[in-house]
Amino acid sequence: MDRGGASVDEFLAGITRWREEAAALCALLEDEGLAGTIKWGAPCYVTTGGNVALIQRMKDYCALAFVRGALLDDPAGVLTRPGTHRSLRQIRLRSLSEIEAMAPVIRDHIRRAIALTQEGRRIAPVTEGDIPMPDELNEALAADPDLAGAFDALTPGRRRSWMFHIGAARQSATRDARIARGRDLLLSGRGPDGR
Repeated sequence: MDRGGASVDEFLAGITRWREEAAALCALLEDEGLAGTIKWGAPCYVTTGGNVALIQRMKDYCALAFVRGALLDDPAGVLTRPGTHRSLRQIRLRSLSEIEAMAPVIRDHIRRAIALTQEGRRIAPVTEGDIPMPDELNEALAADPDLAGAFDALTPGRRRSWMFHIGAARQSATRDARIARGRDLLLSGRGPDGR
């Protein structure tokens, strides 16, 4: 099957780390009838209805990442949630021999991911109530009426973004520091990314 024109082939030719593993994963995806293209700087495989999976190359592993992975059943227990990502799930692989040994499990996950995509199944969008308000942010808003007014004036998406950014810090001191560093951005109506 065509690997999305020359782009996936060019991608594979241009990498050294995890080249064989990425090529093996691409072959498994193509065997299931998926078309490959490059999105977000990585091979992305699509079907009618949208993106199915990405090939990700990390320092310690190569991963097959399923776009709607949170909806996949995982009887083999091979899916990993990368960080705090809501929908993406990875099968992390560290060698070509591991990919070959796990090929039946990988193919099963690919087939089920294709079915989810073609059915149009999606992860429910995040709402403000899904992200807890960090205590430190509540305290800062209560102590600073200008900050509270600016926070209330933000779009719901930007409020969620601030709540997530601040709440993702593990230590209270880090959450406080993020609030202090982000105060000017928040007062100007921007999100933690400066937009």
